Amino acid sequence: MENPPPGAIDQSHPPAEHFQSLDPAFEPRPPARAHLRGALESLFDQMCASQYPAHPDFGAPVKTAALRRVHEQVSRAVQEQEGRVAVDKTLRPLMTHLAVPLRLGEMGETHFVLGRHWFSRFERLPRPLTVAKLREAMDEPRRMGLPAAAANLVILVYADQANLAFRRHGGPWTAALDDLPDDVVLREEELPSQEAWKTAGDRAGKVFGLTVSPLRNAANASDFAVRLGEAAAEQAAACGELVERLAAIGADFSIAEDGAKRLRTARATRALVQALSALRGKARIEKLAEIQPDTSLEAMGTSFRKADDVLEALRRSHWKLFATLSELADDRADAARRLLEELTEVMAADEYAVALGHRLPDIENRAVNLLARPVPVVPPPSPAPSPEKESERPPGKGLGTGAGGVSVREGVLVDQGAHGNLNRDRLREVTAKLEALLRQEPAARLEITWKLLRDRKDGA
Repeated sequence: MENPPPGAIDQSHPPAEHFQSLDPAFEPRPPARAHLRGALESLFDQMCASQYPAHPDFGAPVKTAALRRVHEQVSRAVQEQEGRVAVDKTLRPLMTHLAVPLRLGEMGETHFVLGRHWFSRFERLPRPLTVAKLREAMDEPRRMGLPAAAANLVILVYADQANLAFRRHGGPWTAALDDLPDDVVLREEELPSQEAWKTAGDRAGKVFGLTVSPLRNAANASDFAVRLGEAAAEQAAACGELVERLAAIGADFSIAEDGAKRLRTARATRALVQALSALRGKARIEKLAEIQPDTSLEAMGTSFRKADDVLEALRRSHWKLFATLSELADDRADAARRLLEELTEVMAADEYAVALGHRLPDIENRAVNLLARPVPVVPPPSPAPSPEKESERPPGKGLGTGAGGVSVREGVLVDQGAHGNLNRDRLREVTAKLEALLRQEPAARLEITWKLLRDRKDGA
């Protein structure tokens, strides 16, 4: 109201008495603003400044995504001996408006220089350190009132500088800007060398399919070691069984071990998995970096990741069927020998080069077809007919004729054989062979005789 009438406004109290605080430590000042919104904002600023006198004056919204980009740049600076890194032009405003007010360092025209404000303050705190203890220290001697994600960023940067790893309930904890509980403990973590870190990270990708951060710090090292152990434990049984199966098959089919790349790679992979499972932390990472396998890392990676698939292919195959090929002595012997040579080559080759799950079924199908192929049978010479008087021959029943004088054609023998002492598994193989024969000879008929024998029991 520009010109209020007399008595419309109570002027018995001065402006300072219009604003009362329930907190004795806060004495609000009458806001000098031209409108109500400005006055309220001024009052809110006064209240926040009283409650959090050390709160940073951020020049940008404090969002988790922006803090995450700041963390990436600061982490790079931690890895540099001088603590100084060039920052992309698009990220410099974030570093100026967020990293600098948080006292993480200074942003120049092109480079960010890591600071040691929080490192110096937190290093004086009594051990063990917890996230809750660090949060309390941030508000001393004056309260900052930082958003949770911003406070977490300060703690993550300090952990990187001090080589501290996060632990919770006795185990490692993957700390994040949006997930850092108060009861998490920070403990010193011994780090592998930069060279070992880089080598192990490269090998983890090739063998285990793991992605490892290039930043070598305590949190990343702890996480890396844990994931290595989990990957090794998950495939330990399959890698061990694969070695045993390949060794047994190699012995059955006389596959020379010096040329058995598949078995050699499986053994190297099993040895690595067992070694990593027995170690912890830094030692586990260094072990991966120092191994000297006698096969390629790519071959080990394929053997590791496809161990279950290869084992399944080995279980599905009918190995007795392949063994039967070596017993052929007829005109199929050469084809059988070539199939066995191909089988040997496939079993000796690395899974990285030859996928067993595709090749074994193909060889098996060709083996079945070969065994089912009809074998020419030379019939034995017929005995000479006994002399028979024409008068004794039945009327209309000439030699080689049927009723009514129609010629009778004798059946052509397609295949014959005998099998004894069959169990259920062997019976399936014989049945498969007979079914293949009948498919090739739809007009043929099968004659079967059998005996089912049972072992004698004591006293029977």
